[in-house]
Amino acid sequence: PSSSQGNNNPIIDYLDFEDGYEKAVAAVFSDELIASINEEQASHWRVLTYDQSSVFSDGIKKFSNLIKAPENLKKKLDFVGLIENKSNIMQLQEGLLPGQILVSLEGEIWRWDGYVSKGKQNSSTKAVLEQLKNRRIKQLSIEEKQWQDIFDKAKKTLDELKERENNSINALANLRSVPQN
Repeated sequence: PSSSQGNNNPIIDYLDFEDGYEKAVAAVFSDELIASINEEQASHWRVLTYDQSSVFSDGIKKFSNLIKAPENLKKKLDFVGLIENKSNIMQLQEGLLPGQILVSLEGEIWRWDGYVSKGKQNSSTKAVLEQLKNRRIKQLSIEEKQWQDIFDKAKKTLDELKERENNSINALANLRSVPQN
């Protein structure tokens, strides 16, 4: 059964990562991010158990350490490495294991099988990028609302404490005046 909003649970709704990785994520996945985590859907991400591990050379950060995502993406994320220093990219690409992909923050891709993309965005990458940005904005406004709620609660508590303090001061003043009466 699909979810109540009828959005087929696209996996893009379950990703979480820091600002700045959008282009790299969109380049690696493109419209595969619209595929569902629900295995009933026509296109979906299955959860795989796998034991071969993907190792990258130093200075390459695994996507699985940078991106929080459902179990369904674990294998893919394990085989994607973010690269910042591209000076010896040709040798690095030659040394990739089957399935491994290197990606830059600008969305350039070097794949284990020799495929290279200079980060030019096609329409599906652009659409995914747009969705990632919108999700980020939505997340930030949710966070902002949560902080605002916390602030409002704290202010209310503070006001209540102030009132109790005033009541206590008045009560104390009344008690102090008792002996004179």
